[in-house]
Amino acid sequence: MGKFEFRDRTLKLDIAGNVFEIDAAVGEDLAEQRDTLVNVVKEFQEGKRTKKETIAVYSEHINKVLGKGAFEKIFEKRIPDLWDCMGIVRFIAEEIADYNRKSALTVVK
Repeated sequence: MGKFEFRDRTLKLDIAGNVFEIDAAVGEDLAEQRDTLVNVVKEFQEGKRTKKETIAVYSEHINKVLGKGAFEKIFEKRIPDLWDCMGIVRFIAEEIADYNRKSALTVVK
């Protein structure tokens, strides 16, 4: 009898000493949110948003992707910085993309 099993899409990420397990499918959410996050930074650069407001948007996004309270864990011993927030989102996106590329190559074999 044949059997189909879904592949495990669990991705482990270590961010500032905190390990998070996420489903690689959240990459789709990151792609959808990319324009929003880019626009938020543009608004900050244009003086339409404060640094605090901009970081708050990234905080919400990081918590949405990594799980409730993730932002607070990551920045527990560090003052949140906009560049760090952007770096974290970029890191997550790159790790998911790399994981998906490797998965696709495995499926093709």
